[in-house]
Amino acid sequence: MYKTELIEDITVENVTEKIDEKIFLNPGSISLPKENFENSYSELIRETLIMQNIDSNFFFEQIVNYLEAHISESLTLEQISADNFTNISKIQRVFRECSNEGVISFFQKMKIEKAKTLIRETPMNFTEISEFLGFSSVHHFSKKFKQLVKMSPSAYQRFIK
Repeated sequence: MYKTELIEDITVENVTEKIDEKIFLNPGSISLPKENFENSYSELIRETLIMQNIDSNFFFEQIVNYLEAHISESLTLEQISADNFTNISKIQRVFRECSNEGVISFFQKMKIEKAKTLIRETPMNFTEISEFLGFSSVHHFSKKFKQLVKMSPSAYQRFIK
């Protein structure tokens, strides 16, 4: 049976180092010339990095779908990770890689984009929108809206009409 080990941050250097440790530096391990492996493990590394990128994008989309489905809630990183059977550090890493921001910041922007849609397309007032999107108060909603949109919800409403 093979023993596997998780390499948290997969890079070409990390994988190469691990392969070197396992194959060439451990006594009693396979002892074949290193040249025979150079092309093979370079290709393996390349394929691993491609798969990691595909997995990251899929995972990112999975979490974004989860956030969209829970747009009316006030979520924490702990809730998001527990509901998606993963750990907080993976969520944070993938969101930084795919969106250049943290998951909570991303979620807040999603909420404000939804608020803009609700202001444009529904007769809901700001208190109703705030409650619908899970903000703790209309004041907190207005403050976050102004921070991200650079105008208050009422100014936005006047601007679009």
